[in-house]
Amino acid sequence: MKYKKIALSIILLSFLLPICNIKGQEFPGGFRDIHNLDEGETLFYLVDLNNETNIQIRLSRLNYGNFSIFLFGNRPFKTYIDSNGQLDPNIYTDDGYINHSYGIKPYINQTVVETKIYYIQITLLNNGSDTFILDADRALARYYIPLIPGFPIYTTIGFSFIAIIFITLYNKKKILKKY
Repeated sequence: MKYKKIALSIILLSFLLPICNIKGQEFPGGFRDIHNLDEGETLFYLVDLNNETNIQIRLSRLNYGNFSIFLFGNRPFKTYIDSNGQLDPNIYTDDGYINHSYGIKPYINQTVVETKIYYIQITLLNNGSDTFILDADRALARYYIPLIPGFPIYTTIGFSFIAIIFITLYNKKKILKKY
């Protein structure tokens, strides 16, 4: 009976966490992530850097997309993508803006001046859907801003709802067995 409870608990907890790749491949001396984006879509990564640490970020494409990379020193609260899928010029006046690069093979080489968490925004600007390969010399972690495309909010809500239903049914069954 204990094993059934443990197994049921593990299954219910797994419903609360969406199963997706949120971490790229770390290897000695670097990090690599491969991801597909549609035009105007954005992905965020974060990295913890110490004072006077250098970070290099390279992006290459598989098809014909033009990508942009932005490095922020503060947490971004929006993507700065207009409704037509183009960059909003206000991105350059954001308080946390540090550096950017865009084109077919954008590249950032930046030495930071403060120890903190830095945020990286990658956007596919035009030429349709494309797959990018992100290479960095530091381990990066995916970062989701709620209510921004790319955040699995509906999946998280759905799995949470299913888990609550299972817990309720399990507890009802347990109560009925007592009587």
